[in-house]
Amino acid sequence: MTIIFHLEEPIKRINLFNSVFQYFSLNLNGIKIILGEFAKENQIKNEKQFLEKEDFWNKSEKKEIKNFLEKDQISRLQEWVLARSMIKYGIGYMFKDQIKIPFNNITIESDKRNKPKLKIKSKNIENKIKKECEEIVISISHSNKMIYVALTSNQIGIDCEDIHLFSEKFREKFVKNDEFNQLKSTMNIQISNSRDIFDTIIWCIKESTLKIIRDAKLANISQVKIEIRDQKIISSYPSINYEFVNFINIKNDSILVLTFIENKVAI
Repeated sequence: MTIIFHLEEPIKRINLFNSVFQYFSLNLNGIKIILGEFAKENQIKNEKQFLEKEDFWNKSEKKEIKNFLEKDQISRLQEWVLARSMIKYGIGYMFKDQIKIPFNNITIESDKRNKPKLKIKSKNIENKIKKECEEIVISISHSNKMIYVALTSNQIGIDCEDIHLFSEKFREKFVKNDEFNQLKSTMNIQISNSRDIFDTIIWCIKESTLKIIRDAKLANISQVKIEIRDQKIISSYPSINYEFVNFINIKNDSILVLTFIENKVAI
C-alpha cells in the first residue's frame, strides 16, 4: 500500500471571489474522497464582496460574515468563508447527477462533538437525497499556506501544516524516537531525511487522529501512538478500540495527512 499519495489533475476548478479552488477525486484504502484545496497565495483583497452573492449564503451565514467584518476579524473571516465555499461547491459536485442544490440551502453546523455537519434546508429536495447529503462527513484543515476540505461518506480526519522546525521543548511533547525512526526508515526512499519534515508529518498524523476521534476528554496529542505495520502508517489512542490508517501528501512545503478508521481492536 502506498503511504504517500499525490494530487493529480483536478477534476474541477472553481473561480469565486477572484480566487481559484481546486477539487481532487481520491480513492484511499477503498474510500472515495472529494478533496478541496485552496492556496492562500491567492488571498482575497475585498472581503465585503462576500456579501454580494445573495443566493450563496443563508440568513445566519450572512449574519456571521457581518459579525466578522464588524470585529475586523479578517483572517478568520477568510478562512470561514473559503472553507464553507469549498464545502458548498464540493457537495454540489458530488450530487450533480442527482439534483442541483441551491447553495443557500446548504448549511454547515456543528454537532455535539463540534465536528462540522451538513444540513440541507429545502422542502423541494426529496428526503432520500437530503439524508445522503447530510450523512457526508466533513473535515477541514488550514495552515499559513493552504486550506483543505475533505468530503466523504466515511469517518475521516485531516490535518495540514507548513513544514517547519519545532522547538526542542515543544517537540518533546509529541515526537517519540521510535516513531520518528520507524517513519524515517520506511519513507527515506520517497522523501528527504530532513528532521523538520518528519516532525511535521508526526504532528499532522497525531492531530488528524485526534480530529477523527473528536473527544475533548481524549485530546492529549502525546497519547497518540504511531507504528508502521504491513506497509501502513497506523495510529491509535489508549482506550479507543479502533486503529487508524494514515496517508500523506507533501506539496508546496506543506504536509497534508488524511486519517481513516482501519479496524476495530480489543482493548
